[in-house]
Amino acid sequence: NSPMSNNVITTPIFDAIGEVKVITSMFSAEYGSGGAVFNQISKGGTNQFHGMGYDYFRNTVLNANAYQFGRSAVKTPVIFHNIGGNIGGPVIKDKVFFFYGMERVINHGSNAVSYISVPTDIQRQGNFAGTNPIYDPASQTVNANNVVTRQPFPNNLLLPARLDPVAMKIQDFYPRANVAGTVANGIPQNNYQYVLPSNTPRIKYFGRFDADVIRNHRITGSATWNDNWTEGVGPVAPVNVNDSDIMNANAQLSDYWNISPTTLHEFRIGFMAEYDKIKPRTMDQGYPEKLGLRFSKADIFPAINITNIYGLAGGNPSHANYQQNQYDISDAM
Repeated sequence: NSPMSNNVITTPIFDAIGEVKVITSMFSAEYGSGGAVFNQISKGGTNQFHGMGYDYFRNTVLNANAYQFGRSAVKTPVIFHNIGGNIGGPVIKDKVFFFYGMERVINHGSNAVSYISVPTDIQRQGNFAGTNPIYDPASQTVNANNVVTRQPFPNNLLLPARLDPVAMKIQDFYPRANVAGTVANGIPQNNYQYVLPSNTPRIKYFGRFDADVIRNHRITGSATWNDNWTEGVGPVAPVNVNDSDIMNANAQLSDYWNISPTTLHEFRIGFMAEYDKIKPRTMDQGYPEKLGLRFSKADIFPAINITNIYGLAGGNPSHANYQQNQYDISDAM
């Protein structure tokens, strides 16, 4: 499990597993207490070389059309490969053995059709006719009773000279409406339709060695490394897009000593690590300067929130760099 979130983050290469044992009650002292113990014993090398390779794949051309849409419907794109292999054998016959496996997942697909609300072409020009009144801040007056009054723009039309140059650059990041959408309070909603691709690659490595030091003494070591990286996608990329790289590793070194036919001593040192890197695509790219902002607390696209319009950088981008190492020592007789 993850040292930080306690979620399962390390899934094994299944063809590198030789035995699985699940304990749900009557735990021995080495396991303590808990809901269940899921113990996996990996494969190891022998005096003969053995290996295998595989590719489990799915593809659009192999899929049937969705029943409800008929034979003429476009199939959802799917390109999936789970490519892997392993090999094991002797380093020194009857003494030292090795086992190595790796697996690479290639997964390209698409998500469901989605919608967001974007400014219309006439709104981009400052024409908000048919919407709630927009009041001119330059017309503000304060009477003797401190009552503030502002006059609405005539016909809700903002003259080009009154449009802020920073706002004009920000609106260029919005895509043009491509569907009519629905109208609420004079403002079109869900007027941009899009389908995002999905790409979730992953790679895993596993290695193990066994050394029979003497007749009743064996040293075993193993290590795994998982890397799951994602290039973010979004309807207004690079805004609202995060790139991430989630990596984790674990390793163990064990010493098994058969003291007698009925007594076994096991000493083990374990290690587990998680490294999560999440970075907004617009970070450190000079966007405040590109937009014309004179002051900015961070080099990142600013948060833009507009009522009834898709927000830009309004909480979705996150920057994180988690690193945690966990060690464990056990001694069982």
